[in-house]
Amino acid sequence: MDVGLRAGLSLGVFAAAATGLAVLGAGVAAASTGDSPAAGGGVASSATAPADRRVATKQALPGPRRETTPSTVRPAAVTTNQAPVISGVSVRTPNTSTGAVSGTVTASDPERTALTYAATTSPAGRVTITGAGAFTYTPTAAARHAAARIGAGPAVTSDTVAVTVTDSGGASARSDVTVPISPRNTAPRFGRNTVGVPEPVSGVVSGRLSATDADRDPLSFSAPASTARGTITIDALTGAFTYTPTADARNTAAQTGAAADKADTFTVTVADGYGGQATAAIKVAISPALRLPEPQYLPVTAQLRVGAEVIGLEVAVTREQQWRGLMGRPPLGPNQGMLFTYSPASPQFFWMWQTPHPIDMVFLLGGEVKTVYAATPCLAQPCQFYGSLLQPVDAVIELGSGRAAQLGLKPGVRVTITSIVPTSIVPPSVVSPSGPATVPVSV
Repeated sequence: MDVGLRAGLSLGVFAAAATGLAVLGAGVAAASTGDSPAAGGGVASSATAPADRRVATKQALPGPRRETTPSTVRPAAVTTNQAPVISGVSVRTPNTSTGAVSGTVTASDPERTALTYAATTSPAGRVTITGAGAFTYTPTAAARHAAARIGAGPAVTSDTVAVTVTDSGGASARSDVTVPISPRNTAPRFGRNTVGVPEPVSGVVSGRLSATDADRDPLSFSAPASTARGTITIDALTGAFTYTPTADARNTAAQTGAAADKADTFTVTVADGYGGQATAAIKVAISPALRLPEPQYLPVTAQLRVGAEVIGLEVAVTREQQWRGLMGRPPLGPNQGMLFTYSPASPQFFWMWQTPHPIDMVFLLGGEVKTVYAATPCLAQPCQFYGSLLQPVDAVIELGSGRAAQLGLKPGVRVTITSIVPTSIVPPSVVSPSGPATVPVSV
């Protein structure tokens, strides 16, 4: 080996060891000419290479040698969004005029993000809420009226508002807030109450109460059961009432100078069932006790036949019997009547003086009905007269009120009256304000 070549190789090894880097390659590229290498030149090679063949070398960078260790890659930590926290709810007293209830829902978010508030609307009311959690609940008029009903339970006296708080990440919290419903009702008002006049015999006064309600609630009427002077009955639904004075009250009212004792007053009430009510004072007249004449009861000596109906007739013969007629008598039964006869036929007039119950008067001529009158009691003169100067009659029959129509008696109808063997009638107990009295029968 050439000394120069040996020295060059040794120097290359030494340089590689000194730098600590691997020698990737060394060589000489020479053009293939076919000539011998130049004297004193580079590495001699017996192999010839193509003219375009090149040998690449990579030299190590200078510097110290370092050992490398593979590094570990850690993923970023994933955080979970926490829901807002509702820490408090405040509800204020309803506004007495509008019924509106205000309140506040207090909430916070662990991540301190912005919060939004929402609230439900129920059929009983509507609710609004701000971004700060302040809400206002306003009940409907129907809900307030329902809450006013007497005995109403929590289902109608309160409502529930669902408030939802949501953070920017979509997490939410909910609170059901109970709000009171302020009751509201319009009280009924009395209208025109009607009070009748006392019934002549019993003194009973009938009347009817009238009232209206703005809410159209069903109304109920009430009255005291009695006063110091009488008793009261009332229909709670219709307001119809009757007042019956006591016997003592009527006797007192009959005394001279007893103006203050001829009336009574009691208080009635109308209620709507929702806490609303109104009262009114009702003044009624007290009819003085009647001093009716002793009634007469005559024997039944005739009968009236109308179809299958047979009516027994008491016959008033004398002028006194005809004048007294049915004075002081209780109502006639369906098959009872009184007959008055006149010969010759002539115009006749009847009145109802001291006759305490209504009757039918049937005026006849020759067995034919000429006129029928519905006569009403007269206990204080002047009294109405029944009859006509232009219509002579030979008989008049008095029947119980409404009986003539039931029998079909009207002008032009013919009837048959026959005499029968006299029979006595048993008079009923006649009840007067001073007590019952039994009237004897004279035959």
